[in-house]
This record gives sequence, structure tokens and C-alpha cells, in this order.
Amino acid sequence: MAVADERGDRLLRAEALKLLAVIHREASRLDRAYDALLEAHLLAQQSFDRLLAAEIVNEQAEIRLRAGEQAEARELWTTALAEFQALDAVIDVAAVRKKLQAVEALA
Repeated sequence: MAVADERGDRLLRAEALKLLAVIHREASRLDRAYDALLEAHLLAQQSFDRLLAAEIVNEQAEIRLRAGEQAEARELWTTALAEFQALDAVIDVAAVRKKLQAVEALA
């Protein structure tokens, strides 16, 4: 992130925060992961990078699911799905649909 900050590169910082969030998630530091994603999402939105913003929402859903918040995860994945569909990101659409089906099966 230091490089992103030195360059003033918001998108690079957002990507770095997204990766940091995955590291935190895998270490079960869910609050820290979600906080990193909130900042990353804001930066992606400010930079008008819709794909990155949707990827971040997808990651937010993963964290919510791991925290046992299925309804919140479903809502976030529904948001990510709509954005991926609008961007014609077919691989992401298929992946999110699969996640939504799995969450629905848990309900």
C-alpha cells in the first residue's frame, strides 16, 4: 500500500486493501477485513471502477457469511450480481449465482 500512497493511486490502494482483506478474512479477523473493504469500496467508487467495486462487494458478502450473517451476505451478493450482470462479467455472474444458491440452501 505504501507504493499506492506514494503515487497517490487510489485504484492501486483499493486493490491492495482488497487483498489485505482476504488475508484478514483467512486469519478470521473479520472486522479488520470488513473495514479494509469499506475503504477499498469507497476508493473504487470514487475512481469510477465499477468492476472493482463489485468485486469488493463480493468479498464483503464472503465476510458476512463467515460471520454468520446470511441475510446480509445474500443482500450483498445480490448487489454484486446486478453489477456484474450490468458489466457483462459472465464468469463473475456465474460464481455469484452459485454462492447465492448455496446461501439459499442454508436458509
